[in-house]
Amino acid sequence: MTLSMGSRPPKLLVVDDEQAILDLLRRRLETLGCEVSVLTGGSQVLETVQEQKPDLILLDVMMPDLDGFTVCQTLKQDPLVRDIPVLLMTARGEVESRVKGLELGAHDYIPKPFETSELIARVQAALRVKQLQDQLKDANRQLERLATSDALTDLPNRRTFDHEIYLAMERSRRTGQVMSVIIFDIDEFKKINDTHGHQVGDDALRLIARILGGRRRISDPVARYGGEEFVWVLPGARDDDAVQVAEWLRRSVAEMTIETLHGRLPLTVSAGVTTYDPAAHGPMSTATMLETADLALREAKRAGRDRVVYRTLGLEEGSTEGTEGEEEDEGTADITRYR
Repeated sequence: MTLSMGSRPPKLLVVDDEQAILDLLRRRLETLGCEVSVLTGGSQVLETVQEQKPDLILLDVMMPDLDGFTVCQTLKQDPLVRDIPVLLMTARGEVESRVKGLELGAHDYIPKPFETSELIARVQAALRVKQLQDQLKDANRQLERLATSDALTDLPNRRTFDHEIYLAMERSRRTGQVMSVIIFDIDEFKKINDTHGHQVGDDALRLIARILGGRRRISDPVARYGGEEFVWVLPGARDDDAVQVAEWLRRSVAEMTIETLHGRLPLTVSAGVTTYDPAAHGPMSTATMLETADLALREAKRAGRDRVVYRTLGLEEGSTEGTEGEEEDEGTADITRYR
C-alpha cells in the first residue's frame, strides 16, 4: 500500500519525546511513500508547521516541554494552519482526556501502545479528509475567481471593478489624494472580428490584458469594462501623470501585432483620461468620473483614433474651449486636452 495526496507524496510531521517511537513511525510511514519530519518536543511545532505546511500532524499528548493539548490548541488558533488535521497519540485512556483533545480540534485519537496497522488506517483516513478539504478549497477559489474575473482576460470583471473604484474614490476623498482614470478601447474592433474572426479578436483582448498586467500597480483598479473597452484607475496620479501613462499604453499597443491567417495584424487603441481632485471637485460619484473619461474617449475616436484625450471633470459635452493639441514625436497620434 502507498499513501498519496493526489499526484504527490503526503507530508507528515511526527512529534513525540520518545526517540524509539519517532524512529518506528518514520520508517513505517516512509515505506508507504510519505515524507516525514520529526520533532522531539512541542515547543517548535507551530513554527515548523507554519514553515513546512504538512498534510497531517501526529502529536504526542504527554511531553515534558509543552503538552499536546496546548500545542493542538495553538495550532487551531492559527488561521494559516488550523485546517491541518492533528492525530493525538497518548497513553492516557480516560474518556475525559479524549474528549478534551477532540474539543480542542484534534481530528482523531490513537491510544498508546498502538497497533501499527490501526495507526496507518487512521492516518490514511485523515489524509483522505485533508485531500477532500484541499479539493474543496481549490474549487471555491476557482468559483471566486470566476465570479470576480473576466473569463477571457482574467482581469477583474465590471462588478468587481465597480466596487474597487468606489473604494478608491472614497479613499481619495478621505485623504485628499487625487486619482485619475483611463478608459480605452481597441480601435476598429468590430472590423477585426468581422475580417479575421472572433478568435483573433479574443487574442487582441488578451494581448491588452497582458500589457496592463506588466505595468499596473497592485493598488490600481483595472478591468475589462465591456466588449473591447478597458478601464484603469490610477490613485495618486495627477492629470499629466495619467496622460503619460495613457500615452505609454497607446504606444505599447501600437508596437504589438497579433497573428492571423493573413499575416501579422497591427493594433491601436484610443484613450480618454480624467482626474478627480477632492479639493477642487468636492464629493463626486464614480459614475460622473467614468462618464467624463468616456466622453474623452469618444472625442479621441472622432478625432481619428490612436490617440489620447484628456477632459476635465465638469466640462460639458461638446465644449471645446481652451483646446490645445500637442504633436507626439511619432507624428501619428496626439494628446488633446479639454480644460
